[in-house]
Amino acid sequence: MDRGASNTRQRIVAAAYQLFCRAGFMRTNIDAIAIAAGITKRTLYQHFDSKAALVDAVLADQHSLMLARIQEWAQPGTNGPAAMLKKNLFAAFERWVAQGHWRGSGFTRAAIEFADPPGHPARLAAHRHKAALKLGLPMPWPTTASPAPGSWPGRWYYSSRVATFSF
Repeated sequence: MDRGASNTRQRIVAAAYQLFCRAGFMRTNIDAIAIAAGITKRTLYQHFDSKAALVDAVLADQHSLMLARIQEWAQPGTNGPAAMLKKNLFAAFERWVAQGHWRGSGFTRAAIEFADPPGHPARLAAHRHKAALKLGLPMPWPTTASPAPGSWPGRWYYSSRVATFSF
C-alpha cells in the first residue's frame, strides 16, 4: 500500500472513530464517515469492503493504542502488580474518565450494539481485546474461574469487563 493510500486509510479510521464515539456504531453511516474523512463513498469502499470491516479496523487501531497505553502505565519501579494498578493504571483511568467526553468502552459498546449475530467482527474484536488485556498484563490471573470481586485481581478483572479501557 502506497503512502497516500495508507494516509487515506488512516483518515477514514480516524473519522470513523470520532463518529462511532459520538453516535455509536449502528447509528453512524458510511456516508457520514466519507464526508468526515473528506473522501467519496467509493474511495472508502476501495479501502474497506464493508462497514463491518471498517469497524474491525477502528477497533484494531484502538486495541493497539490501548495496549501501548497500558504498557506505559505499567512502568517498572512499582512494588508488584497491585501497586502498579493503584499508582499507574487506575489513576490514569480515573483521569481519563474525568475528562468528561468519555462515553464508555468502545469494545463493550461494540459487543452490545452488535449482539446479533454473535460472530460479527466487532464482537470478535471485543473478545480479542479482552483476552489480550487479560494475557498481556503482569498479573496472576485465575486460569479457570473469575477472581473474587474483593481481591485486587478481582477489582481489575471486573472493572475491565465493565470498561475495557477504550474510546
